[in-house]
Amino acid sequence: AISAGVDDLMGVADQDDWLWLAPEARHSVDGLPPIPLDVYGFGVLAYLLLTGKPPAETFVELEQRLSEAGALDPRAASPGMPDGVADVIEMATRAVESERPSTIDEVLELLRQERDDLRRGDRVEEPTPVADPVDAQTDDIVADRFLVTSRRGEGSSGVALAVQDADSEDPDRELVLKVARTESAGRRLSLEADVLRALDHRRVVRLIAGP
Repeated sequence: AISAGVDDLMGVADQDDWLWLAPEARHSVDGLPPIPLDVYGFGVLAYLLLTGKPPAETFVELEQRLSEAGALDPRAASPGMPDGVADVIEMATRAVESERPSTIDEVLELLRQERDDLRRGDRVEEPTPVADPVDAQTDDIVADRFLVTSRRGEGSSGVALAVQDADSEDPDRELVLKVARTESAGRRLSLEADVLRALDHRRVVRLIAGP
């Protein structure tokens, strides 16, 4: 802790703590507005929490990074960090205090917006209805009811689709939907359905619904 009224932070802080001080505070805090100092401190702390690493290993390295880039980019330590989150931390740690967000609340609001954007991006897109079920692919919707999980097979007369039926009592159960390519192929499927409808044997596929 540093007592109130101290003007020379560099003189009383340990050298290891210099890494966490805003550039303008490394000379004197006498007369400096406190909010930009707090915003920078918040940004440096966020850098540490999100990357697991300090902004630099040495004070000389920190000075070089701020001189060259004008801010601390957490992607240098964590390349996979989302760009939006990294940009907020960069803004908070700008070397020039007037270029930082005006308050910590503003920084927090920017981070919340990025969090919400990331959550929206993680949402699974709605399945796509298809005009012709013969062309249906995985994750397409057929007849506003059947979710295609895979294509099982196809021939000259039609295709077989593995689907889940949203209208059934067990919507997670996988079924096979046969789709005819032509009207004549559709009539053959109707005859096949009539035969299956009359059969009830454990070795024969069971007709769930049909023409």
